[in-house]
Amino acid sequence: MMTDIASNPALLVAAEPVAVAAQVRPAVWRTSPWQPALLIVVIAAAATAWLAAGSAQSALLDGDAELAMLLRFMAAVKATIALAVLGVTVWRLGHPAPTAVALLYLAAVALMAAAPGVIWQLAYVGIGAGLFHAGLLLFLAALVADRGGASQLVGTALQRARRV
Repeated sequence: MMTDIASNPALLVAAEPVAVAAQVRPAVWRTSPWQPALLIVVIAAAATAWLAAGSAQSALLDGDAELAMLLRFMAAVKATIALAVLGVTVWRLGHPAPTAVALLYLAAVALMAAAPGVIWQLAYVGIGAGLFHAGLLLFLAALVADRGGASQLVGTALQRARRV
């Protein structure tokens, strides 16, 4: 015999915290169409950069092993920074954002995601550095353009964290 939650008050009371949690923190993919677009763009940019730079062989690998190791470490550091920016951007785009600001965030993270793969291949280090820094500048431009909305969201998140 199956029972409906509405017919059993004990089940209804048990389901309340789940319903409240769903209202407070909606599912990632239902909050904004920008989040799935962001992840698709980042994966496509990183894969394209890796494949495009991977076809070129670098004489640097044969010539100077220490420089190659240093540049690959730099690529790893840039990848870590890009992941942090990706996390912030996914969080920000989970809330309503103007289209122009969302596009700035998308472009910034795509450029920053492509850069470490290009640098890691050691064929086009200058282009990879340019991609990364262009993405960083776009991210800063997005933050400036989104100053009011982003600071209000951070304040709200900090207030929620203090209550818990």
